[in-house]
Amino acid sequence: MCIFALFWPTTVALLCQAPVLSYAEAYELAVTKDRPLVVLVGASWCPGCKMMERELIPRLSGQRFRDRIAFAKVDLDKELRLGRQLVGDGPIPQLFVFRRLGDRWRAVRLIGVQDFMIVERHIRQLTEAAAEEVPTLKSLFAFVPPEPPGKRIGRERPAPETSPETTLAGNPTAAQ
Repeated sequence: MCIFALFWPTTVALLCQAPVLSYAEAYELAVTKDRPLVVLVGASWCPGCKMMERELIPRLSGQRFRDRIAFAKVDLDKELRLGRQLVGDGPIPQLFVFRRLGDRWRAVRLIGVQDFMIVERHIRQLTEAAAEEVPTLKSLFAFVPPEPPGKRIGRERPAPETSPETTLAGNPTAAQ
């Protein structure tokens, strides 16, 4: 528990949250500590992105998730190449939850402004999933998160796997 919570409850969100990591730092933490990698892709000019930042960043970097996930924010204005690797020409905001299960990466992709409860459910689903449960997780699709430039972190990356039953979260008819 954060000690500031006892004396100044209104400042808890600011003082007790972990800093938002760079993508490279979050990726390394996800690989080395076997944590889900949560990435919010947005831009400073996007109202929906700003709303997601206000609602999600304090909750995802707070006490509840601090030691359970690796969280990064990618700003398309500052990291265009990485942002495009993640979202392509798609809309923003987009939130990805990546997790290495066994020898493969799995991901949930949420497009548009999302409620925290939905995001939390997907994080919990991937955090609690074991490699043998992957076929039963219908909202997952195979997508390898881009590796930070100039770094080889952890194990070798497997080739992306695609299958007809993989879908994008929130869009059950769109296969990767």
